[in-house]
Amino acid sequence: MPNPSSDYQALSTALQRGDVKTAGPILRRLLKGEPTNPGLHHTAGELAWHAGNRAKALKHFGLALDTALARQASPQADAIIASASQQVGHLLGNYAINCQGLISKPVFIHLLLNSAIDPQAIATAAAPIWMDTPPWRRAFRLPADDAAAWLLSADGQAAKHDGLAAALFTRAVLSDPKVEALLLAIRTSLLGQESPDQNFLRMIAWQWHLRDYAAVVSVDEAAQLKALGQASTGNPMAGGAPNNNPINSLKRALYENPATGRADHNDTQDPWLHAVITQRQQENYPG
Repeated sequence: MPNPSSDYQALSTALQRGDVKTAGPILRRLLKGEPTNPGLHHTAGELAWHAGNRAKALKHFGLALDTALARQASPQADAIIASASQQVGHLLGNYAINCQGLISKPVFIHLLLNSAIDPQAIATAAAPIWMDTPPWRRAFRLPADDAAAWLLSADGQAAKHDGLAAALFTRAVLSDPKVEALLLAIRTSLLGQESPDQNFLRMIAWQWHLRDYAAVVSVDEAAQLKALGQASTGNPMAGGAPNNNPINSLKRALYENPATGRADHNDTQDPWLHAVITQRQQENYPG
């Protein structure tokens, strides 16, 4: 029976010599015995990358990140998380790789919230998987208006509180036509709902902010917005205490930046935007 200690030594020696042919079988044997070892997965990712197998490299770097995030108190976890994040970010940002079955939901969330990585590249890879897996898969298989009604009902609770959806909506522009159609239907439904979920409302409003509110506003929507009164001078999307009804302020934030027109607002240092980003970084999005 192979001795793990001797295998580690043999692996180290082979890697130092650059002997990939010898290192490969040893590494596979070690991974078979320790499938949740982040260091081994990171090494496997490096070997796959140097061999030109990008999909395999992505899989192992993703597993290194996934297992390191689950064992953050372990030695070298922080270093592995930082390195694997950069490697996955590079692969997703530069190559068209089908991520189905390669990257987990918690890893996508971590990458989307990592300020050192381009969230748009991660979202491009994550969005198709998010759209085709529960709990959001049902929303994209229904007509947009029916999907919005389902999401805003009690049956849509899991989707409203989905961590990947929250990270996607608040970090990148989701340009898929199906997403855009659903966003329009959700926005209209939220505007007309008497007591919507404030966190979900804030999340959708943030996506519209990222999209620069680029959508036609119907006559009916304009009338409803007018009835809501003036926008709050607080930070409704950052959970602040607005001067008027907080629900109404959040509803207006679906259609316009609530910081626009404030005395302390400018294009380079948007205080409302800063407050939202600060809150988003402090939140612990569930997997």
